[in-house]
Amino acid sequence: MNKLTTFLAFVIALCAAPLPARACSLALLCNHDATEMRRDFTILVSHEGSPLAGVSVQMTREGSDSTPLSGKTGSNGKLQMRNVPSGKYWLKTELLGISTVQQCFHINQHATGKAQRNFNVEWGQLAPASSRIAGKLIVSESARSENSVWNFVHRVEIPIAGASLKLQDPVTGNESSTVSDQNGAFDFSSVLKGTYVLHIEGGHANEHQPKSDDLLIKFDAAAERSSLLLVQWGDSGGSCGVVYSLDVQK
Repeated sequence: MNKLTTFLAFVIALCAAPLPARACSLALLCNHDATEMRRDFTILVSHEGSPLAGVSVQMTREGSDSTPLSGKTGSNGKLQMRNVPSGKYWLKTELLGISTVQQCFHINQHATGKAQRNFNVEWGQLAPASSRIAGKLIVSESARSENSVWNFVHRVEIPIAGASLKLQDPVTGNESSTVSDQNGAFDFSSVLKGTYVLHIEGGHANEHQPKSDDLLIKFDAAAERSSLLLVQWGDSGGSCGVVYSLDVQK
């Protein structure tokens, strides 16, 4: 295997890896001056038009060592913020282990006419869609020859048996549970259309001890793909705290 072939094989292996089904919290570049809030304002967290209760909200002030401002949304999906000090802020929300991308804003010492009273956050975006919440849990690890690149490309798949899976509706709070079989397979039946959080915990896969994780999945009977492949990487860490990656297949 020449150097070019080795490099291309490595790139193909990276590109073939499934993507995480979560919106992890990223510190994106933004113009804080674009959004001005009043010192008293309301945060509204919703999902597909429905308010979300119990969402954890955290506001971190730039250039300050003070404790971040935090709270949880009420039954109406709202959190009231009062007399917030002036400055530039990053806002993050989290529900059932799924975080939104951080958003930024600023508060002036004296509010201008552009200052807003409501800060709207949409939770649960970017969820991959499937016509069935069913599939397989595996650990993917490198082969064990003397060629490290060949090992990375030619991976070994080990089923995760006995893992507990819990499907949670973020709006209604309804839950359903199942356990993966000896082949790592699982299946949730009688699921209504909507976006769900899938919590995975425990199980065994040879010498591996699988870790817990939370993934965002959208159930839609009209979706083209119907099988979920949930992969835990046995020899490489993921970004944003990723434990499982998710690939939706036909």
